[in-house]
Amino acid sequence: MSALDDELAQGIAAAKLGQRDVARQHLQNVLRTDPRHETAWLWMSGLVDTPAQKRDCLQRVLALNPGNEMARRGMEQMAQSEAASFLSVFEPRTPPPAPVVIAPPPLSETPEAVIISEPLPIGIADVPQPSQLPAGAAPSAAPALDLPPPSKITDAPCVFCGAPTGMDGICDTCGIEQIFDCPLCSHPLDLRERKVCECGQSMLPFLVSGGVDHNKLGDEYQKRDYPGAAVKQWKAALATSPKPSQLHRKIAEVYLDLGMIEQSRQHNELSKQK
Repeated sequence: MSALDDELAQGIAAAKLGQRDVARQHLQNVLRTDPRHETAWLWMSGLVDTPAQKRDCLQRVLALNPGNEMARRGMEQMAQSEAASFLSVFEPRTPPPAPVVIAPPPLSETPEAVIISEPLPIGIADVPQPSQLPAGAAPSAAPALDLPPPSKITDAPCVFCGAPTGMDGICDTCGIEQIFDCPLCSHPLDLRERKVCECGQSMLPFLVSGGVDHNKLGDEYQKRDYPGAAVKQWKAALATSPKPSQLHRKIAEVYLDLGMIEQSRQHNELSKQK
C-alpha cells in the first residue's frame, strides 16, 4: 500500500508540473496493481489523448463512486462540448473576410541584390521546405534527436557497501538505492557512474557515511517542487529517524496538497504517536 501511495503521489505531482508522460506512467503502475483505484482513474482522465479515453476514465470513476462530484462535472462538460460541436454543423458559416491587398513598393526600393533570406535554425535547414518539394510530395519528418543511451550498468559495485548491484539500482546487500532524480533538473543520476549531474548539481551534500541522508534529500526535493520524490525520501528516513513524527507531518502536508486526503489523515495520526 505504501509503494502504491508513492506511485500515486509521484503521478499527481508530475501531472501538476505538466509532465504528462511521466504522470501517465506512474498512474498506469497504480492501476495495474489496483484497477479499482478511483483517484488514479480520475487523474488519468486529464492525461489521456482522446475524448473517448477521457469518457472511459470518468465512467470508471463513477462506477466505483457514483457520488464523485469531479467526475460528474467532467462528464457534464464533455456532453456540453459535444452538443455544441454537433449544433455548429447546422449553423450558417460566416464568410471569410476579404483579403487585404497591399501594393508592393516600387522596384527601385527593393533591389534584388539586397534581399537576403534569414538562415534556418540548426536541425531545420536539412528538412526540405514546402516550396522545395515536388508536386504531391509530403515533407519529411524532422531528424531525430541524438539522445544519450540509458545506463547499461549491470554489476557495478554499490557506492556504499561495495557489493554488486543490478540494473534496478538497488543494492541486494545493503538495500540502498543507487539511482536518484537530480534535485535541480530531475534527470536520473546514477551514483555508480557519477555523483555530479550534467547540470552541475552535486549529490555529495546528501551522502553520509554508509548511506543517504534521506531527510535532507527529501527537503531539497520539496524545495524544488518535486513532492512525490520528497515523500519517497522522507518515508525512507522513517526507519532511522530520531524524530519520525516530524517526517509524518511533512508527508501528511504533501499528501494534503496533492488531494490525497486519506493518506494525509493516516500520517497525521502517526505524527501524534510517541
